[in-house]
Amino acid sequence: ECRDSTAASLRELATVWHKEAQKTKDKDVYSLAQYLYKEYINKFPKEKDIYLMTFYYAELLFTLGANGETEKFCESAPIYTQVVKLDPDPKAKYLKEAAYAAVISWKNCLAIDDSGGDTAEKQRQKREELKKQKTAAKPKKDEEAPKTVELAEKPIEEKKKKMLEAFETYIKYVPAAPELVKIKWNKAYIYYEYNH
Repeated sequence: ECRDSTAASLRELATVWHKEAQKTKDKDVYSLAQYLYKEYINKFPKEKDIYLMTFYYAELLFTLGANGETEKFCESAPIYTQVVKLDPDPKAKYLKEAAYAAVISWKNCLAIDDSGGDTAEKQRQKREELKKQKTAAKPKKDEEAPKTVELAEKPIEEKKKKMLEAFETYIKYVPAAPELVKIKWNKAYIYYEYNH
């Protein structure tokens, strides 16, 4: 009885404060609601409304990120992925939205711009660098032949690995989405960037 009462109180307070924060745009109220959601999700993971509460928690964190607390994007991304995993049925209410929001959250967390503007420039610079390395490696008369320029595989940083997982989740659970090509391109570009 005590457990049920606590769960109900946390659920009610979290959602009421969340709604209040949406109306007033008060960051302090958002912050209070986020702790209640987190506590609810951690203490009552088997409740029947855990799917909805987890989605609301991710949405709240994303809102905080959009309001200047950019580190909250890094927190919202795995929560959105958790929503997808809680109900991977293609007809699940928030499946597509949560899968895409996880990708957007990681992009915001890592400050990645996929508009293509600077990416083409980065690619051009990388090719120029390789050309210079090859030119510098050409032998002069009576010198040994140059070694080929090797592009050693670099380790992918942890946050980008998690972003790759979000891409995989999206590709797996939302295979007919209009954003799919862009998601796959971003995934491929990370591998390209790290010489994988």
